[in-house]
Amino acid sequence: MKIILNTDSVEELNQDIRNKISKDLKTWEKKTDGNGYTLYYHSTKSGQWDDELFVKPFLNIEKKQIKFCITKSDGEIIDFEPSFGYLLGRFTEILLVNFSDRFSSLEFK
Repeated sequence: MKIILNTDSVEELNQDIRNKISKDLKTWEKKTDGNGYTLYYHSTKSGQWDDELFVKPFLNIEKKQIKFCITKSDGEIIDFEPSFGYLLGRFTEILLVNFSDRFSSLEFK
């Protein structure tokens, strides 16, 4: 399962999400995979998802979309499991609360 945002400003929105996570959101952090791509993870006191599950953006300029998939630390996409719903839900909250005026639709697929 992935989150798909439809937006006219794919690269700008992606950069703004990265900046928001880097500067303002205390429970989210970013790192890069072995290929230099950005990965986000929800850092909790329990360490529930630290270094296990990541949210990785995939940009498609032509389709005007950003897709966010759950990956391993190496950036490899993982097949959806129900427990990922918590992580996707928290990431969706970031998108809705901070960027809802920047995309025309959000869907899960």
